[in-house]
Amino acid sequence: MNRQSKELCDIVHANGGQVYMDGANMNAQVGLTCPGCIGADVCHLNLHKTFAMPHGGGGPGIGPIGVAEHLVPFLPGHLTLGHEEGAVASAAWGSASIAAICWMYLSMMGPDGLREATEMAILNANYIAKKLGHLFPVLYPATRGWWRMNAFWICVSSLMTPASRWMTLPKGSWTTASTAPPCPSPFRAP
Repeated sequence: MNRQSKELCDIVHANGGQVYMDGANMNAQVGLTCPGCIGADVCHLNLHKTFAMPHGGGGPGIGPIGVAEHLVPFLPGHLTLGHEEGAVASAAWGSASIAAICWMYLSMMGPDGLREATEMAILNANYIAKKLGHLFPVLYPATRGWWRMNAFWICVSSLMTPASRWMTLPKGSWTTASTAPPCPSPFRAP
């Protein structure tokens, strides 16, 4: 999340554009703001990063796609819902049994707990960036005294050998490709 997100969305809208927001990681927003407040026209939510959904090995994975009111007529339908065309999946509601995990998480956390989790994600990202900052360059540093949100990038090129093509860093399966200088292998955390 960028503190100028609303302003950027307004500029895009003023020039006839639509804004798609990658909602894969909502940890910097839950309880503080939302895609609609920022001005996104479309946003998908991958429930595994923010709402305790299991993820890995290609699935299971589900998540809603939210759209602004003016885009509702363009949403796909499903035969079981009375639409003859427009289905994009064989199940009208996706993997509904998996969604129960997210519902339980949301119910147990409640509004205050969700906001606190967001605040902790932001605090943790800033703490870790500060601790790693003397070892690795922190890319795109927070500016004007603002905190970075729930993620940050560091350059780990100093760990790579010339023969390295791929590098796996300890934490799940954070694997990044070696691309181009000045930082051949950015690392995004958390």
